[in-house]
Amino acid sequence: MKSSFFLAMRCLLTLIVFITGSTLLIAQNIPTNLEKKIDSLFDGYNEKPSPGIAIGIMLNDEILLSKGYGLANLEHKIPISSSTSFNIASASKQFTAYAIAKLENEGKLSFEDDIRKYLPKLHAFEETITIDNLLFHTSGIRGVHILRGYIEGKIEVRKIISQSELLKIIYNQRELNFKPGTATMYSNSGYILLSEIVEKVFGITFADYLKQNIFAPLGMDNTVLVDSYEQIIPKRAEPYRKENNEYLRTEGMLWEDYGNSGIYSTIEDLFKWQRHIHKQTYMLRFDPNNNPSFAMGLMLNRDTDGELDEIFHFGSVPGYKTIVKYYPKINLDVITVSNLDNNRTDLMAIESIKNIFFDHKEDVASSEKIEVPLEYLRQFEGTYLIMGDNAIISIEGKNLMAQTPMGKITLQPIGPNEFLMEGTKNTMVFDKSLDFFTLKSPGGELKASRIEEDEPEPNYETSLDSFIGNYKSPELDILNSIELIRNVLEITTASNQKIQLNRTGEKTFDGVESYYYNKLVFEVENGKINAFRVTDELGWVQNLLFEKQ
Repeated sequence: MKSSFFLAMRCLLTLIVFITGSTLLIAQNIPTNLEKKIDSLFDGYNEKPSPGIAIGIMLNDEILLSKGYGLANLEHKIPISSSTSFNIASASKQFTAYAIAKLENEGKLSFEDDIRKYLPKLHAFEETITIDNLLFHTSGIRGVHILRGYIEGKIEVRKIISQSELLKIIYNQRELNFKPGTATMYSNSGYILLSEIVEKVFGITFADYLKQNIFAPLGMDNTVLVDSYEQIIPKRAEPYRKENNEYLRTEGMLWEDYGNSGIYSTIEDLFKWQRHIHKQTYMLRFDPNNNPSFAMGLMLNRDTDGELDEIFHFGSVPGYKTIVKYYPKINLDVITVSNLDNNRTDLMAIESIKNIFFDHKEDVASSEKIEVPLEYLRQFEGTYLIMGDNAIISIEGKNLMAQTPMGKITLQPIGPNEFLMEGTKNTMVFDKSLDFFTLKSPGGELKASRIEEDEPEPNYETSLDSFIGNYKSPELDILNSIELIRNVLEITTASNQKIQLNRTGEKTFDGVESYYYNKLVFEVENGKINAFRVTDELGWVQNLLFEKQ
């Protein structure tokens, strides 16, 4: 679950229009040699047998290109085509939101309904959680896959994940990450619950509802919600991961949860969906009081002029990756689906394709590099800690560079103490104190603190012995134990993983190289340690309580 820091997403925007009759067509004509240009982006798949990618390009609802590269199955050497079926993962959320909107339009529910009206097994929290809270990721419900990680640990990705198992974990939650409607945190849990609401209201399985009310009417004959890993899917791409320079099967088919994920589709069928969804402007509803980047199972992005630039969603499960992007200014759709875990060619290819269609003269003029003195750049050099990773900022030649898990990225000055990470939409804004920078990227903001060398060891009043003991989570019904080994605290998790704890304050610790146990804060009652609360690296689970036994 470890994530590279710069992959966190943020879109600070508000919505004015989706499509109007005056859509600006910057690219009136189809680019010449389009297929050759696209082929050049995926040359690597022809060098040796490998998992691959299917790509679809549609302009003004007319298909320009629908093609596959690489293999859907390495054993049988089956090539990928536009009719190959892929798990589209979180891109499934827009279908769930569409189903909810359809029921609302039919008067069968209201966006403002208390979700416990349909989900009585959910804990009765002090605050009401509405259907809109689930749609816009503002419910505060904890991330169920991360909670499962506290139970299963690293091995959880190798096991079958069933809908009923995840619902049980969600229903057992006794606290929220935050008060509903006061913050935004991307939530798979919320969309799982939305699919349950559809089933309660309509009285049939979610898979049958989608087939009868969405897939069949749109002629999406090769699209299906898969809620069992035993289900046969015609022309399915086998999921793979790359390890030690070789390809291995991975467990993408073992995830049976739905609402948040679970739909298999093809480039050909996704074209049909995109043509339909272009006309459904209500799908761009958002919460004006919170992060307006989240619409109805979709995400939104604006350009520097404040105009709606992209309507999109990503999807990723082990062995599958999907990107669906729509550029309303020129009515352009670009879709990629891949059967390689963490495939990194798709996003770069989509940006290249966008550049083929858009006239970038104004952008080039406004993004010319600003040359600044090296003395100015040197003040930003150093090592910064962000999401458990070290981000090293250094000067190479005349440029300030950021060393990231995906390689070095040039930092282009765009303003006082502000830099654009070249080739991305991410920016780094350094605080005037130079003690930290803020990474701003589509989806959220992250703070990176400068690591000072040779800092003196602080003196703490609370001895390490005070933290030793067994701790139980009443929410997950699991036990953790903390021991002191060679003057270092070590926590043993429910899955028998051992994680060293690095002390960061009087009663605060960081888990060393741990996604789930990223931050621990201990609590005191009557002068004694009586509990700790843990938060994962991305904050999908915040302040999960473990009580000392």
